[in-house]
Amino acid sequence: MEHEFEARLERLETRLAWQEDAVAELSRQGFEREKRIERLESLVRKLSERLRDSGGHELPPPEDERPPHY
Repeated sequence: MEHEFEARLERLETRLAWQEDAVAELSRQGFEREKRIERLESLVRKLSERLRDSGGHELPPPEDERPPHY
């Protein structure tokens, strides 16, 4: 009986260790994504200001845009 209890306890401890690792990894990924979102938001603000300040004439048309006669 005691052997079964120890085996069960060991399985639970193993599962807990895996879950702790998974939570730590998800936390790290969430932190990295938050930093990336902040950088992208900053870039969007800067580009919006640049476009507003230029009157919309500074940026060339996209290369994949079809000419109007197509």
